[in-house]
Amino acid sequence: SNKTKFNSSHILFVMWMESKINPGAINEKSNARGLIQFMPKTSKSLNIDHSSLTKMDAATQMKYVDRYFNTFQKYYGKCDNIYDLYLIVFYPKAIGKHDFVFPQYVIDDNKGVFTSGNDYEAFTKYVDRQMISAGIGI
Repeated sequence: SNKTKFNSSHILFVMWMESKINPGAINEKSNARGLIQFMPKTSKSLNIDHSSLTKMDAATQMKYVDRYFNTFQKYYGKCDNIYDLYLIVFYPKAIGKHDFVFPQYVIDDNKGVFTSGNDYEAFTKYVDRQMISAGIGI
């Protein structure tokens, strides 16, 4: 149920990277939950009981994924590639800023992402590695 203007294949890939498409996924370190790893603050902004996310099936949770992406419709057209679309979930402040350097706390919390630097290019290399490991090209 993709009710956003964004590329549904890209959204599916983002969900695979975040949760392996598991609506019950929980990140013990950050308490992120669900298909796109909603943070507690994000759940609150969408009027979702954060603890209830992991009790939902994927179809139910997709309503909230759609709602989340719809809050970023102003970026439609600026997120035509997988990297910028993934930034909607990973770190929205970096959308469209290809010279962006991620803050240290983001790097510390995502060691697997930033193995080759702390900037947008390092982020894109991580996404590329994930696409290769998934056996897909988008």
